[in-house]
Amino acid sequence: MTRALTFTVVGIAATKGSGRALISKSTGRAMFKPDNPRTKDWQSAIANTAVLELARAENHGCRFMEGGVYFEALFYLPRPKALRTKTKATQVFPHTKKPDLDKLVRAAKDALTGVVWTDDSQVVHVVARKRYCGAADYPRAVLRISEAMKETA
Repeated sequence: MTRALTFTVVGIAATKGSGRALISKSTGRAMFKPDNPRTKDWQSAIANTAVLELARAENHGCRFMEGGVYFEALFYLPRPKALRTKTKATQVFPHTKKPDLDKLVRAAKDALTGVVWTDDSQVVHVVARKRYCGAADYPRAVLRISEAMKETA
């Protein structure tokens, strides 16, 4: 049986975009300034939820310290006001606006490094989607990590 960990993180997903390296005038040291100030809080929410899930008895042994892992992510993003009308509230629309899906995944993978897996280089397969929340739903991310199957040549 394949080990797997699935959990939901409530909140509006933040991206892991590019950042800037700055030189401090007072110390002369290089500092990294992320371009999205919400990233740190979102990554903390992901890591904290993962730690709580790993502490549950049924998730014992779901840390992936070596070997490949599969990573699945489904991001439910806030529905814009224009899509909350009576006629559009029940319809499904593709989420084609920002944030970029690859940057959402990057933030989640970095948040899970050292918590669920040793390094995000262990991720060998990614399946990710983003969509609008339902009319009565809340923003969240559903994350699933599982052990990679052994492949034959």
